[in-house]
Amino acid sequence: MTHKQLFQYQTVGELAAVATFAPADEADQGPVTGNVPLTPIQRWWFAQDLAVAHHYNQTMLLAGPPDFDERLAEQAVAHLLVHHDALRLRFTPTPDGWQQHIPATDEASASYFAVVDLADLPADEHSAAITAHASERQDGLDIEHGPLVQVVVFRLGANRNYRVLFIIHHLAVDAISWRVLLDDFALVYQQLQRNAAPQLPAKTSSFKQWAEGLVAYAQSDPLAKEAPFWLAQEQSLPALPVDHTAPATANTEGAAQSVAVMLDETETRDLLQEVPKPYHTQINDALLAALAFAFREWTGRSQLRIDVEGHGRESILDRVDLSRTVGWFTAIYPIILDITGVNDAGSALPAIKEQLRQIPQHGVGYGLLRHLNSQSTLNTQATPSPAPEVTFNYLGQFAADTSATGLFVSARESVGPEISPANRRAHLLEILGSVTNGQLHFIFVYCPSFHDPATISTLAQHFTTALRAIIAHCKSPEAGGVTPSDFPMINAHALGKYAALLDEEDNA
Repeated sequence: MTHKQLFQYQTVGELAAVATFAPADEADQGPVTGNVPLTPIQRWWFAQDLAVAHHYNQTMLLAGPPDFDERLAEQAVAHLLVHHDALRLRFTPTPDGWQQHIPATDEASASYFAVVDLADLPADEHSAAITAHASERQDGLDIEHGPLVQVVVFRLGANRNYRVLFIIHHLAVDAISWRVLLDDFALVYQQLQRNAAPQLPAKTSSFKQWAEGLVAYAQSDPLAKEAPFWLAQEQSLPALPVDHTAPATANTEGAAQSVAVMLDETETRDLLQEVPKPYHTQINDALLAALAFAFREWTGRSQLRIDVEGHGRESILDRVDLSRTVGWFTAIYPIILDITGVNDAGSALPAIKEQLRQIPQHGVGYGLLRHLNSQSTLNTQATPSPAPEVTFNYLGQFAADTSATGLFVSARESVGPEISPANRRAHLLEILGSVTNGQLHFIFVYCPSFHDPATISTLAQHFTTALRAIIAHCKSPEAGGVTPSDFPMINAHALGKYAALLDEEDNA
């Protein structure tokens, strides 16, 4: 049953008449191989033309038990490389651009796993040694010949927890993928401990199937109807104010610095549980409302154009299930946040909510039209405006235990730069957040060639101040009310008349 049918057929009987059971196609449970079309996010990434393309990673450092078995760990990783096809991706430059394929077996199988023995070092030198070795390994991936994955086990000595470092090139992994991979690693490891044959849950739709489906969907008429919305988001706005002028080449990963802010556990719980109630909002509504308000405090402008990152795993293809599929699925799309006429952070919340509800299919269509459809009006009728200078990514909630089994927990040692210091950054400001162990954390990443630390620190404080104002507003008696997106089948004029009647009743 589609969302459209839910609104088209208004009684249970009518819905029952059109309801059908449409499970996802049964996924191929063997290794998937062959050529794979580049997805929108991959095309966006290659368009950055990075100086060091092979060094653009995501990592996870785990603490394992003192009796950790390196041999079983290597076998478990080998099983993951067979089960999760995207981990075997290879990329080839051609005159027509980059292409990708999945080989039948890992072409660099001997180099994906390593053991580093630090047991003879004093304990107070372990952290620095892990960072040094990890930094070297970060630079060791190869998108053309492989591997795209490296797993390094650090021995720290008798009765000390091991460290297990996973390094995966971003072209093959995203935040949701990590949750699948770490659970699978722990599960297979424990099965091998019991001398049982590794057995993972059934594979869901392959990354290859998804990528091929996107190419077809990008040419569809329903998607073409999104183009006017995205063209409106491409309008140019004034550039951000800067403290210093510098060439764009100065904005590198190596030059980047960051400012961190956080909410305490009580504030975070209120943000997640109390703020959504009065206006039927979601966490991104509150975060982006606070962000728009914070930028207005800084720039004096009520409009802010940003790139938003979403998980991208939207239900846009029939009979496709991505719940256990590993790969990079992120959708990046521009949006203009407008708080013109809004006087306080609390009032910004329903305004931003309504703007975000206008985004079709959580933004996944923008990349499809921009990167996979050369005939889209985004590419034929518009002169692209400069890319947004700000990107926003809220990653969700994480706990200390990184696997469902509780066998491994996150370790705290630094693993060096995940992205080569020589690579250019795509944005002037990156605003990245998550809830970790019950507390909201955000970092504001910037380049000091353009902005002073005090400027970004003040912006970050404006953000947390706005969040606290939103929390206070939503917990107050006067908060609450309906907005047009709460009634998708009622036009805004009719909804306004209905809300006015409710106000009259309340005041009677």
